[in-house]
This record gives sequence, structure tokens and C-alpha cells, in this order.
Amino acid sequence: MSILPHIVEARAGDRTYEARLYYGQDVRETLRDLPEASVHMVATSPPYWGLRDYGTDLSVWGGDPLCDHEWGEPIPQDSRHRYTAENSTKEGVVAENGGYPEDRGAFCLHCNAWRGSLGLEPSPEEFVNHLIEVFRKVRQVLRPDGTLWVNLGDTYFAGGSTTQQANDNRNYEHLSTLQSRCTSGQSQRPVRSRTHAYLKPKDLIGIPWRFALAMQKEGWYLRADILWSKGNSMPESVRDRTTRQHEYVFLFAHPDCKGSYFYDHEAIKEGANRRNKRSVWQVNTKPYPGAHFATWPPDLVRPMILAGTSEHGVCSTCGAPWVRERVPDEVEETSSDGGSRTAFGAWASTCSCEDSVRVPATVLDPFSGSATTGRVSLIEGRHYIGIDLNLDYVELAKARLMGQDAPSDSSDSEESSVLSMFGK
Repeated sequence: MSILPHIVEARAGDRTYEARLYYGQDVRETLRDLPEASVHMVATSPPYWGLRDYGTDLSVWGGDPLCDHEWGEPIPQDSRHRYTAENSTKEGVVAENGGYPEDRGAFCLHCNAWRGSLGLEPSPEEFVNHLIEVFRKVRQVLRPDGTLWVNLGDTYFAGGSTTQQANDNRNYEHLSTLQSRCTSGQSQRPVRSRTHAYLKPKDLIGIPWRFALAMQKEGWYLRADILWSKGNSMPESVRDRTTRQHEYVFLFAHPDCKGSYFYDHEAIKEGANRRNKRSVWQVNTKPYPGAHFATWPPDLVRPMILAGTSEHGVCSTCGAPWVRERVPDEVEETSSDGGSRTAFGAWASTCSCEDSVRVPATVLDPFSGSATTGRVSLIEGRHYIGIDLNLDYVELAKARLMGQDAPSDSSDSEESSVLSMFGK
């Protein structure tokens, strides 16, 4: 069943920019209901694998959609990397989880579908497969000339001893935007040895690249691997490797782009000589009060939005973006590398629609959370669509979009009023 969005509007001069928040429904269902090719770009940071339990309803992933699922025994919380659909049921495995929630994921006995939360899959391969499920739906709503920007962090495969202590920090050596080596204090996961066909304890899993290569197989063009360098990263208490202070941001072009897509490189040029933006982005993390999960900083998402959507807007009829016209400078200048400089001051339509007007481009984040992407989108004069499974975050997201302090209680789901974001 479709859900109605929460609407937040922001005014800047004579323009109104709209954010639509679809919170409380599986992202795949929401994407299925959005108009085809209606989004100009996507910028998102999905849940990282094995990081935390967000407390959302369980979803069904993979398998046969026509199957009348019969779920096997829940995978034990303390050994979920060891069991598969076969040995978690047919060999009589019992969920001896020491009082932890029992239903932490289970496989269908007939079609091998998995019921659980995205990010808590039994293996990194299944996590990547489920992300691909989501981005197949994203492909349908993204315009062929649109781009997709995805941030993912990596994880070290865990081994170790057993503990039932809620604050023990040995179950995951995981580097996230919160610089946390574990999440057992939040989800109270005990520590047990985990096994994999070839991953070993201390192995860096390489989840971002597993995902990127899987997207290539799906037909996406992998255009850039950007290193997000976090200058304020915390040191790690490890003595046999370097401290990690980077994550990846991948830039994908739509499989149907035919090699041509919208990308405004002029909007994000850097330095006194206006050089092309480079692939290492130095951006410090910035915690957001009220958000009990990792939020990516506005300065990280801003260049994605500026490069991925037209500042001048799009056609109200067909959605085609306006682009910068390449016009030689009237005054002859020489760049620092000895070449001639070129100006991109004028804007040109890329369609022939009659009687159309310019409207803002639309940015989508299918894992919206506290709506950092939406906040930057509205500030930069774009419309926004945010999707998140957790309805409890919607009040937090609405406050963020309106530039207000985080609410003390973000569990309410009342409709937001139409407020000015930039008028004061």
C-alpha cells in the first residue's frame, strides 16, 4: 500500500523548493510507486554492513516473490556469519542467543529468500545482493542522463572470543563515520568466531568495491572512485596496520546514458586557477545533535548535488536539464598551464519543448535518515525526495530540512507546516 509523503516547503525569493519524505515503508515499495525517469540525480549512503541494528521492521530479500515463504529457525545472533539456509534449519540449529531478540533473520525453506534488516545479512555477498535489489529500483526512477553517487564504508572480518558484556568492543573492527570499532554497546551483540569460505579474521572485506563491481555487472557506468578523507578521524588502537581515515564515494552513470549524462564540472572547480575537482575530498565529519546514527557531512554531499544537477533548472515539461554553453572569453586570458581559458557563463536548453518553464531539478536519497542530502538540496535550490524505512526519523528529518534544532522527541508523525527556510 502506498504511503503519503510528509511535505516540507522552503522559499527563497520568489521560488519554492519542496521536499517529500516517504518514511515508514520499504524503500523498494516506495521506489516502485515513483514516476519512471522522474529524478535527476541520486546521492545516498546506505546502511553499512554489520554496523548496527536500526530497530526497523524486517524485510524480505531475494528468493521467489511468488513463494509462500516458510521461514526456518532464526539465525543465532552470535553466529550469524556461520549459518546458511540449509544448516540453520536442517541440522537443527537452535537460536541460543542468551536473551537477545530471537528473530534476527531467517531463510525461507523453499526459495532461500532472507527475512531481516538491510545491513545485518549473514554474509557480505548477501548484503551486496540486497543493495543491488534496491538500485535496480533506483535505475527505474533516475533519468538516463542522471547520475548516482554512493558512499560506503568498509569492514574488517571479525573473529575473537565470546562476551556477553553490552559495552564490550571486540565484536567488530569496523570503521564508520562515527569512528566506532564496534556497535555492541548499542545492539548488545556477543562476540563469537565467524567463518567464511575464504575471509579470515583481520581481513579487510572490501565491501565498497564488491558493490561497485556488482553495479558494473548490472550495467551501470562506474565513472569515478572518490576518496573521502576525514581529517578529524580518531586514531585506532591497532598495532599491525595503519589507521583508516577514508571511505569511498562512487559516481555512477545510468546504464541507459549511452555515454552522455549531465555533469556540471564548472560548478565544483577548485582553487585560484579553477582546476577540475580532484578525486580526494578532504571533509571533516560533523555530528548532528539528535541523530543517533551516522550522518554524512553537508560539505561532502554538496559537490555531488552541484555537479549532478543543473543550477539553472530543468524543463517543466520533459525534465531535460539546462546546461552551460561554452563561450570564449571576450578578454583573452592564459591559464596557468599555458592554455586558453574558456567561459561557461550562458545557459542553454537541451530540449525543444514549447511553452515550458524552468523548474528546480530533483534529488533523491533512498536512505534519507536525518535528511542531510535534503537539507543541502533545498539550500542549493533543488527539490528533494527522501525515503527511509524508519518512521521514527521523520520528525528529525523535517526539523533538519527547516533548519531547526533536532526535536527532543522525533517519534511523532504529524504533518509539518509550510515554513520558510531561508527568509530569516
